Amino acid sequence: VFFAMLCLVVCPACTRRHESAQENVASRAEGEPTKLVASCKYCLAAYPPGIAYCADCQRRAAHPGSGAKLWETDLPLKPESYASPPAIGGDSVFIGSNKGELFCLDTNGGALLWQKEGCGSAYSAACAGEKVLATCWGKIWTLRCLSASTGETETDFALSSDSRPPNLVPALDGGRVYAATGTRHSFTDGLTCWDAGSGTRKWRFGMSNTCQSPTIAAERVYVGSWDGSFYCLDKERGSALWRADFEQTKGGFSKQPPAVAEGKVFVMSGLYFGYAIICLAEEDGRVVWRKDGIGFHRYPPAVHSGRVYFATQSGAYCVDAQTGRTLWRTALGNGAKAAAVSICGNVFVTGTTRNGSFGVWCLHGSDGTVAWEYDSNDIVEDWLKDYDFGGPPVVVRGRAIACTDKGKVICLDAGEADGWPMLGGGPGRTGEPSSTRVQEAVDGNR
Repeated sequence: VFFAMLCLVVCPACTRRHESAQENVASRAEGEPTKLVASCKYCLAAYPPGIAYCADCQRRAAHPGSGAKLWETDLPLKPESYASPPAIGGDSVFIGSNKGELFCLDTNGGALLWQKEGCGSAYSAACAGEKVLATCWGKIWTLRCLSASTGETETDFALSSDSRPPNLVPALDGGRVYAATGTRHSFTDGLTCWDAGSGTRKWRFGMSNTCQSPTIAAERVYVGSWDGSFYCLDKERGSALWRADFEQTKGGFSKQPPAVAEGKVFVMSGLYFGYAIICLAEEDGRVVWRKDGIGFHRYPPAVHSGRVYFATQSGAYCVDAQTGRTLWRTALGNGAKAAAVSICGNVFVTGTTRNGSFGVWCLHGSDGTVAWEYDSNDIVEDWLKDYDFGGPPVVVRGRAIACTDKGKVICLDAGEADGWPMLGGGPGRTGEPSSTRVQEAVDGNR
């Protein structure tokens, strides 16, 4: 609060936000109806959630764009290939494939800038500054750090001692790389941390079988295991700070990274025991709430301003982060697949339309009503509908970019939305939106 008030003194933009917020409070006092919209971090610091929101956030939320197609590019995939979710770094979008391909496109027009053979997978890449991390498919699986501008290899990190693919979505934070790694006869049985520049291994935390990708938040690393255990590790040393056990989710934690926001950890689980989202306390791992029966899911949740957004075959959900109470649910086509949330609170969801093709929806974060819908007319094959391919959209600088499983990359008008450049919201995969311009400035100075 002190820094927020200091900002009001020295920052004209925040002063205008404050004055606008006071007008909103006055209007509410007069009994005028108001519509809850998400707030920026300035608002969250200065005002309790639900009290007052800045004019900039209200304007962004009220202008989600038209969903009109800005450009479209068909990736030159190999036969029987399917594409990964996209990831954005700077003005480039990176997409891999299950056949070991990695493509780099220009976000402004969709032009193919470069492509690499033997470096790429069906799992999302991670980007920070001038680096892109991608899984390299081959006899031995490797995580490769490449130059985002040229595609040239900078550093390799060994993931597995045999050809079995790890369930990997890498994380990058503070000049370090974090990823699930495996030994022979095991897909993944531990989490490893390396120095991003030299490739030197800093630590490895072993577990019975890792099935979840890590999330990095503050000084901690969060990861789930196939045996139904969920761990919080010290980021510097790799030692366990706490462990939560869920016998009923054995073999069932989603391999996608958990979301860590607002003092809580949100974990998707239930592959074999019904589908659920579990909220844990960040400090000690105790269960705050659990919501069962949400439907089949594949991707992590997104968290913003006290709300948790996620997508399942039952539709797109918004639940209260404190209690797990459903605030709204919107059924979409033949099932939603993945959700991303922008810094203004609008929610962007991919899924299967009623005619069986890959679709993108923009929903108002306040009530789940559909702002716009886009049908790619790219039919999703039945065997791919339940897999992790052609997953969540990325949302940056007024553009929503998604990729179908067949490699059709679509860029749509998203108004003034920003803040979701890759799966999990950023290189650390925290599940919170953040300004891409701010994130790039931070990462570039590391």
